[in-house]
Amino acid sequence: MSSIPYRRHGLSILSLLSVISLAGCGAEPDLTASEPRSTAPAEWAAWPRAALERSAAEVETPSQSRLSEQALRVRDEARLVTSRGMAVDLTGGTASAPTAERALAALAACQPNAWAVQPQVAPGRILGGVAYGDGLYVAVGNSGEILTSGNGTAWSDLSTASSPFSYLDVAYGNGTFVAVGTEGRISLLSGPVTGTVSFGSGFVLGHVAYGNGAWVVTGSYLDASFHWYSLIIASTDGGLSWNVVNSIPASGATTASRGVAFGSGVFVVTGQEGDVYSSSNGTTWSYAAYVPGATFKFVASGGGQFVAGTSDGRLYKSTTGQSWSLDATPSTLAWFSGAYLDGVWVVVGQGGQIASSSGSGSWVSRSSGTSNSLEDVTAGPAAWVSVGTSNPGNQRIVTSSCPLPDLAPFTPSGWSAPIVVSNQPGTSTNSAVITTAQSVYIDLAWANFGNADAGPFTVLLTLQGSSLVTASSTGLLSLSGQGVTDIQLNPLPAGTYTLTMRVDDGNTVQESNEANNSYTRTFTVSP
Repeated sequence: MSSIPYRRHGLSILSLLSVISLAGCGAEPDLTASEPRSTAPAEWAAWPRAALERSAAEVETPSQSRLSEQALRVRDEARLVTSRGMAVDLTGGTASAPTAERALAALAACQPNAWAVQPQVAPGRILGGVAYGDGLYVAVGNSGEILTSGNGTAWSDLSTASSPFSYLDVAYGNGTFVAVGTEGRISLLSGPVTGTVSFGSGFVLGHVAYGNGAWVVTGSYLDASFHWYSLIIASTDGGLSWNVVNSIPASGATTASRGVAFGSGVFVVTGQEGDVYSSSNGTTWSYAAYVPGATFKFVASGGGQFVAGTSDGRLYKSTTGQSWSLDATPSTLAWFSGAYLDGVWVVVGQGGQIASSSGSGSWVSRSSGTSNSLEDVTAGPAAWVSVGTSNPGNQRIVTSSCPLPDLAPFTPSGWSAPIVVSNQPGTSTNSAVITTAQSVYIDLAWANFGNADAGPFTVLLTLQGSSLVTASSTGLLSLSGQGVTDIQLNPLPAGTYTLTMRVDDGNTVQESNEANNSYTRTFTVSP
């Protein structure tokens, strides 16, 4: 064989024999057109955000039943007479909206310096790829494994059963997660188009990227003579159809494609023998560069730059994909993946190694907490996340968390609760008795208990499950609180009423804890 395929860094002998035996000695595969897209497998029926979205019933205690005619009248007659704002800093300062200076300080604090190994979610499964998009981390691996997380540390297993294929990589683009792997499998896991196409058992697809309206997948296939060849598969219609690209120059025909990335308006594909190809549309490719001695394992893009890693610990950089220079050699072991966020690069690889850089040539080694290989890395607002393997063949997730806000109901000093219901204004304690002859005054307060500032959000107050008041906040500093006081309602008929406050209604702010946003209390109006 001219070259061998890979998970990220090399198929096991058993996996290689499995691929060869499935390929058989038949005719060479037809690479001129893609197979039709199949219907979505059963495991994607509820994919994937529904697994993380919390319904009101899960976090709020009041009944959501329809309001009675009388209650509807009460709600419609309620009037917001006065609203006197309040603000309090939990640390003794002044609460206000975040400033640009504080945003920069928070960014500086969100460095991938401290990594921690997370508890195993799916023992017996190896993870090969991870991506972030639209508030969701998605990790994929062998036996069709799929994990999702909103913060990079708490994961849900969406796999229903062991599958005969393995996912090797996943990427996000245009509202869709796309996973690729063995058996030439390409799965669209979310978005307007979902489903799976398989090019056959002789195909091993190891990398995927999105850009300029196109998806590009790289990998290798086994021909009838048991030779491995590189290939590029592209979709320009959002994943409805996939076609093998045959315009790679002949000089690279036997070089396995080891990575793909999109940046600065072009796709870049690296080969294991130092070859580099580029394309603006994903379908027409040209030979871009040759880097002598560079056994590339991956290429990534970010901040107007491409970074590519090799099997011997070297890292190369390029701004266009046409000209490459050695940036640093921070290791002698292989690098398997890289990611970029807000001026910082992170690369991961063999032996659990991690290095980060915020400037050209200055790479700092980080402790990952594991000596097992890390196959892929991604970045999101909540955390840097890397996935890989652990002995004896189990999944491994390591993360470096970023400071996040934590919005929740708050009881200021002197208040009896986050929601106070009284029969007179200017008080912060609940009235023991409220009668049908008295107006009702409501105070509510909330705070940011997190270590990062929160951007704009809304607070919803409901009466009997229906909207009563919506308060808008332009943002809230970390460790500070705010609220409104003396919301006046007209006298209410006798009965028991339920008020619920939901902070960050609509979940617009990424938080460290998304399960503590609501507070509910009941009060009684006497005849």
